[in-house]
Formats: sequence, C-alpha cells, structure tokens
Amino acid sequence: MRSDDTAVLHPTEDADAVDLQHYCWSERSLEQVQEFITRCRRFMLQDRGYVITAHKNGHAIGFGNLIQWFRVGEISDLIVTPALQGQGIGSAMIHRLTDEAVKRGIHKLEIGAAQSNPRALALYERLGFIPDHEVELDFGNGLEPVIYLVKMVR
Repeated sequence: MRSDDTAVLHPTEDADAVDLQHYCWSERSLEQVQEFITRCRRFMLQDRGYVITAHKNGHAIGFGNLIQWFRVGEISDLIVTPALQGQGIGSAMIHRLTDEAVKRGIHKLEIGAAQSNPRALALYERLGFIPDHEVELDFGNGLEPVIYLVKMVR
C-alpha cells in the first residue's frame, strides 16, 4: 500500500468491515468484524457514541470508537494497520474523537492500552493522557495488565 496520500476520517459504515478485517483485524473473521461494527454503530445511533474509520488510498485502514458513559467518555478499540503506524493517523483519530466528546459535553476521557504496548502508551501520554489505574483483562490470550489513562477536556 502506498503511503503518500493523507488519511481521511469518516463515520464508520458497514461497508468498512471488509477492509478493516483485512488491514486491522486479520485474526478475526469477517463476520466477527461485522458484528463488532454493528454493535459500535448502535451506540452511535443511540447518541451514546461515535465511531470513525480512517481511509487512505481508498481503503479503510484504521478505526476508533468513543463510548459515552454518562459524563465520561471512553476511547476504545483504536487501531491503525501496522504498515501505516507512526504517520499521525492514530493521533488524528484521537483528536477527532476528543472533539466529538467535547461536543457531547464530556469533560473526562479515558483510554486504555495493554502494558505490553509501549508505543500506544507513549502516544496517549504525548496527547496529554495521564496514567490513572490498571486492570487485568483477557483479550483472548489470558489476563494481561491494561493501563487506563485519563484526560480532562473542555
């Protein structure tokens, strides 16, 4: 995939599932990705969330999710295809999701990253998130520590 065009962010559509499965979640079946996107979009349709997909060179290559839990927003499932990481796409998605949180009156955002993912943790801290607490979660390979970071927004 060429990396010379700028990524464009759009609200996620059902049609993004094929590319997202190929570029971001190849370990999941297409059906699993479709079900996941449907669940995330349901929050958006209920005005409790916002989901975006990053498109580059005509392909969906990144995904981000904002879920509103009362006055706290959680950015989750942020992913950019490995071939295009480090190009500012993840940062752009976090900025877009943060803007959406502010529009919704959310003043506190949280985002989590596995302790084994220092790149994500460094990105979140660079964007102003501060480590807050740690939990152990199972993403399919047993329990692992996940660090949740928070950021106050206006």
